[in-house]
Amino acid sequence: MKKDFTYKVAEWIYSHYFLKSNNKKRISERVKKVIFHLYPGACEKELKKYYIVKIRMTLLVLMAGILLTGLLLISSKVQSPIIDNQVVRNDYLKGTQEIEAQVNYNGDVKEIALSVKERQYTTTQLDKLWEEMKPQLEKTVLGENASFNHITKDLELVKTIEGYPFSIAWECSDYHLIDSEGMLRKDNLKNGQYTEIKAILTYYEYRQEFCIPIYLYLEELSEEELFQREIKELLQISEEDTKYDVSFCLPNTLNGMHLEWSVKKDKTWVIVFVVTFMIAIALYFLKDQDLEKRLTEREGQMILDYPEMVNKLSLYMGAGMSIRHSWEKIVTDYEKKKSTQTRYVYEEMWITLQEMKSGISEAAAYDRFGKRCNVQIYLKFSNLLIQNLRKGSTGLSVLLREESRIAFAERKNYVRKKGEEAGTKLLLPMMLMLCLVMVMIMLPAFLTF
Repeated sequence: MKKDFTYKVAEWIYSHYFLKSNNKKRISERVKKVIFHLYPGACEKELKKYYIVKIRMTLLVLMAGILLTGLLLISSKVQSPIIDNQVVRNDYLKGTQEIEAQVNYNGDVKEIALSVKERQYTTTQLDKLWEEMKPQLEKTVLGENASFNHITKDLELVKTIEGYPFSIAWECSDYHLIDSEGMLRKDNLKNGQYTEIKAILTYYEYRQEFCIPIYLYLEELSEEELFQREIKELLQISEEDTKYDVSFCLPNTLNGMHLEWSVKKDKTWVIVFVVTFMIAIALYFLKDQDLEKRLTEREGQMILDYPEMVNKLSLYMGAGMSIRHSWEKIVTDYEKKKSTQTRYVYEEMWITLQEMKSGISEAAAYDRFGKRCNVQIYLKFSNLLIQNLRKGSTGLSVLLREESRIAFAERKNYVRKKGEEAGTKLLLPMMLMLCLVMVMIMLPAFLTF
């Protein structure tokens, strides 16, 4: 791996915060044990490499998250579109400007969604709709109301209806009760008041008027709803007064109270930072699960290789070779034919051979071999070798042949068990495919009815 800046930082963290005697507990004993079994003979080197890679990965996630957090924080602090209670409008045909604002009303900060329209050209009256639109128009105009005989909420006096090339203009018989936008002037309302609204539909030279009689009723409003209604009325008035100006002036007072406007602060950067931190921690600890998986794969591989190894040892000893020479012959053959895939049992045998060459007794080397393998059948095998060394090698070849026969039978059972587990894992996808096929077959049949 290329030692870039992050790698060097991770290496420094490992050497200063993981290797010191008082910080040794930061290195997981379980991780050390797994590394010991996965990399026989290179435990310390691989343990250092593993932790450095894990720390580096965590640092990269944190750095990316902090960078993204900083960019979002900077973007949230760019020049505010609201300056001195004014919003610079978008130029002609540039679309409506949507701003999440907050207003300081009598010391209480409230959130208001501002919709500042684009700067408009001086134009004639809007075009109107056709008589064919009457049923849909009535339904649209009602808005949240159930019937024109009981109107309690603002009407939806729309300018157009989708699908029709006409425009609509509205007239109210009493503007003290309903304004031109359909908002109820609730300060002037009494229950059961009658009035009319008129829709004027036009398309080129076509003109049609459509009157709708309505009965108005009062609706109980909360303090927050009352504030929202009053602030919207002020915004609407300001919109009408300044629609040809460069800037949209926000109202300064409401009910004698001073209003102070500002843009609602974006808190996305906080969420990004927290999520990044959590992901980095999760990746750091979940990395250990990969080691556990590899340890399980190692154990499975050693179980599958056991019958072959025992059979080779039995054949060599049957040819008259001693245990040690048979052992050395197996290791030599493995070294000559060694492929890219590591065969853990032969790597452990190589380590055992080197230990014997360095002066460790055969019995001790075989005992260490069984413990390093950390698989029950290898512990049994190492005890078998040690017992025959103490009593002599007479009959060991016969015992190994019997052990090889048993090992091949156990290997068949192990492979059969793994096959059953694989079949169980495939059960859910097969059920989903069956359901999909059933839907594909039955759906056309149902659609024909």
